[in-house]
Amino acid sequence: PRQLQIGARPPACFAPAAQRAGAFATFGGFGLDPRAMRRMSEMKRADEPLREELQGLCLLGAVGGSLLLAGSGNAFLGGVLGSQLAPLLSTADGAAGERSRAAGWEAWAAFLAARARAARAWRAA
Repeated sequence: PRQLQIGARPPACFAPAAQRAGAFATFGGFGLDPRAMRRMSEMKRADEPLREELQGLCLLGAVGGSLLLAGSGNAFLGGVLGSQLAPLLSTADGAAGERSRAAGWEAWAAFLAARARAARAWRAA
């Protein structure tokens, strides 16, 4: 039997079967959201933070800390303290830790989307 090259498109005769198999369009997803798939791929427990969650919490902490201390003229210090202390929220037990890890994941996803939009705008200009 002939094998397809890696990255090659399948023959056109498979197109009708692919349309009928809507549930299997995302191969290997098993109906999980991207966060759960990432956690599964790294073999992390539910209470262990992912790298993206930690980076998102650092972003949130830096913005929050700089806004809190901006009135006293120490916005830079607030950003540094916030980025260092916010990841501690990811180690909290129970629902509070899960909410903070989810917030970190969403913050990181928003950062990536904004970065992609800025790159498209830069290329278009």
